[in-house]
Amino acid sequence: MFTGDRKMLLPFLTKCRTKFAGQSSQFPGEESKILYVGSRLEGPAFSWFQPLLSAWQTEGRPDPLEIATFEAFTTALTALYGDADLETTAERELCQLWHTSSTDYA
Repeated sequence: MFTGDRKMLLPFLTKCRTKFAGQSSQFPGEESKILYVGSRLEGPAFSWFQPLLSAWQTEGRPDPLEIATFEAFTTALTALYGDADLETTAERELCQLWHTSSTDYA
């Protein structure tokens, strides 16, 4: 499940893509992927998705651009909940690592 935590978006989308690749017969098209990911959203992230889903299911209205394809969906989700500077965040986290034990196993 994804609730909107920026640090968890990339792992969440990676797990979804892994599921799609491993169970491709269950996710034959864009719609099934978007609906699956949407069903795994909670809290603020689901609040973002809910109006898109409502518009998508309303006859006579054009589909929202955010859900035209799975890639468009993930791009919109990442723009809203992703880390704006993933590289800098990763570098900062690496610099904060501390050596806490001996590596000598002899």
